[in-house]
Amino acid sequence: MSSFSLKDALNFVIKSNAPYDIQSINMPTDASFILDYNQEACQKAGEFILFSQNPNNFGKNKRRQVINPAWGSPYMLPQTVKPHQLLNFQKACAKGQATVLIMGDSIFNAGAHLANPQQNPWEELLSALKKANPHVVLKEYNQTWGAQTWSQMASSQNGSQIPEWIDGQDGEKSWLEICLDKKPDLTFLYSGGNDGANLNPQDVDKVVKAFQSINSDVVLCETFQPSTGSDVNGYWQVGKQDGVHFSRRYITTYAQAHNLPYLPFGRWGDMIRDGFDPEILAMPENNPQEGSAYPARYQNVPDTALSHQKTTYFFPPIKNMLDVSADSCTDWCIALTHEGVSHNTAEWRIPLSMSTLFGHDNCLWIVFHKNHLEFSITDGAGNKTTYKTNIPIPRSKWSFWMMVRGARLVFAMRLHYHSEENENSIGLGYTKILDVLIPRAGAPYQPYISASGDENVTLGKFSIDALCCADATRADGGGMRFRPSVTNRSLYYNTEINRGGHTGSWKPNAGGSDSYHMNNFGVQNLLYPVINAQDWACSISTACIDKIQSPNSVLHTENINAQGFLQANLGLSLWGMPPLDEQPEITGTKPSDPITKQILEALSKMGIVKDKTENC
Repeated sequence: MSSFSLKDALNFVIKSNAPYDIQSINMPTDASFILDYNQEACQKAGEFILFSQNPNNFGKNKRRQVINPAWGSPYMLPQTVKPHQLLNFQKACAKGQATVLIMGDSIFNAGAHLANPQQNPWEELLSALKKANPHVVLKEYNQTWGAQTWSQMASSQNGSQIPEWIDGQDGEKSWLEICLDKKPDLTFLYSGGNDGANLNPQDVDKVVKAFQSINSDVVLCETFQPSTGSDVNGYWQVGKQDGVHFSRRYITTYAQAHNLPYLPFGRWGDMIRDGFDPEILAMPENNPQEGSAYPARYQNVPDTALSHQKTTYFFPPIKNMLDVSADSCTDWCIALTHEGVSHNTAEWRIPLSMSTLFGHDNCLWIVFHKNHLEFSITDGAGNKTTYKTNIPIPRSKWSFWMMVRGARLVFAMRLHYHSEENENSIGLGYTKILDVLIPRAGAPYQPYISASGDENVTLGKFSIDALCCADATRADGGGMRFRPSVTNRSLYYNTEINRGGHTGSWKPNAGGSDSYHMNNFGVQNLLYPVINAQDWACSISTACIDKIQSPNSVLHTENINAQGFLQANLGLSLWGMPPLDEQPEITGTKPSDPITKQILEALSKMGIVKDKTENC
């Protein structure tokens, strides 16, 4: 057997004149590479170990690619938890006591191959909350349960299965009911790693709304990728890795679409381990090929490229300079010129994610059978949002482009007229009709455009003006690139069983599983930074408003003075607070103090309060 030392391995030089080519070195099949658990050694190894460790990657791992020494280090993401998203928690903090709860799988559970209780990331989360709010007494519940899914979290039939460490378990109440009974002011929901592509968006929607219904703020947690070198549960397989991406991206985009705070652990993990940001994407144009379903720009797509009685156009296997194919992408943009929609066409259906193919309708519907153009978006959870326009149905030649990138969906048309509702030109003659954030699952899929309607309906004739795509599951799929700051092995490495081949009595260690559960250093590198980058503090505005608010949620001039209003308004400005969800009403007699009167008028104009005061 050949053995390679760190020094020997560093002598290998990889040269490439094509920056997007994947270069690799094939070691002898009987070669072994020995590297002790040492942070510095592991980091150096990450510069030349292009793929994950044995046993099963066979030199193919789309998440590990050649690293350019010129790339910068990962930088922390912008805040995704902001004070104005935690109003219930902040109101509780203003009173000096708040209840926080986490519900989810094993990652925040003591069973996650931890060497001792302090390694649990829940403790770091509590530390962040306490340091931001030192005056607040936190009552906390860790209601996590290993190996569970969003389906189990939403279930009403699992009362008899709940483990004894779940506070409140009685053999009858469901897991969700028990957690709701705690009446948390702030709830963290963490799951997805066990769901994979089996995630049902309806379960996510149900659990989130259940906590919101008891006035609990909800923070969604995006899970991270398991080890790409583990054969446990087949984690090394592309399907397993993409399955986790499927679930985690739905969680993140659901949060973004509903303005919920969230913790993007998966995104940060991609940046520090795999060296790319899956949300900052470049989408180079896919190259047309003569004789294909995309023969040339501005040239009609042949009828033979359409499927299902000429009703459906599937994105073709045409690749771009990143080698990302349009028939297997996560994000995309297409521009079309169409001959005109026939009267027997009722609607077009365009899937927004792989979720649609699994029976959870996650689509854009373009409706043509009404007086004006109409759009509907289905979120995979059974919810449908409709957007009406005053745009006539395009019966003659028309052009549009649409983009699905991350949580953002854009649909723009070339209009021959302007109206106040659609006065939003973006250049090149296009006008945005739809620009929204939507929930959608991750993982590569094949987009398509499908027409439905009368018996003889077809998609009609059209040309492709542009086609672009990216793959957010690949290190070289279009995401912004970085030099990884950790290796795959260093995050998950089982520090006990791999400690110098130790097989004797127990020795102190830092945990780890070699598969999904991370060791203490992995938790420190992947979870801690995201937790501590957020603003968990109770804002000035909430505290001030809470002091002057009466029990029936109506503000009275008798309870306030100019100083009180100035404090509240100052807090709103300093902490970026938007107008309250429901504007409190100011009742009673109009104030005589000129300063108070001016402040009341200003707050009313800003939309913060409603002035219902009356002259005496």
